[in-house]
Amino acid sequence: MLSTEELRNYVYNEIQTRLGDATCGNLFFTEGTDSSVEGTYIFNQNSKYHILFTEKGKIRSDIVTEEKREVLWNAVQIFSFNIILNYAICNREKGKDFRRAFFTKEKEIFSLFGKDFEKRKDEEIEEIANSYDYLEIQPIGNNQFLIRNETVKDEEALRDINRKIVDLGEKLNKPVVATCDVHFIDPQDEVYRRIL
Repeated sequence: MLSTEELRNYVYNEIQTRLGDATCGNLFFTEGTDSSVEGTYIFNQNSKYHILFTEKGKIRSDIVTEEKREVLWNAVQIFSFNIILNYAICNREKGKDFRRAFFTKEKEIFSLFGKDFEKRKDEEIEEIANSYDYLEIQPIGNNQFLIRNETVKDEEALRDINRKIVDLGEKLNKPVVATCDVHFIDPQDEVYRRIL
């Protein structure tokens, strides 16, 4: 069992080794309480690791574990969210849905931490996909922006994303619908798209 300081060193070493100089201003390695500043508090208390989430002056969640990998998982969740959000802001394109890129980038980050993290992230994505009535794929031309902003390497990577969505649909027994980027049929209806 690591002390809070040793746990902090372990988490930051793992993150810096895999993600470089990533930072996170709302992650604290100290005991948190109801009156703590909003954020995530990680600490060792009574030979158990606590991952405490505070928001608006209240403790929202207190995960208790004896596994340092569980602590690392939660820290990576926080770091990856910040990295992906920044990435999305810097690489967004008007009118393009960034959710696919978000999941792709998140999975890429988690895979850096080992097969167990990658598998767990896959299960999380499956759980999200299972909440939908159907899954959607688009022609690779609609997602060329993912190549331009270097989320994926090339068109084959875009095809791989579509194949993974089809495989996921088959696994979850969900229909997969091939759609495109059409927003209106008649040219005069374009005005309604602008209004929306």
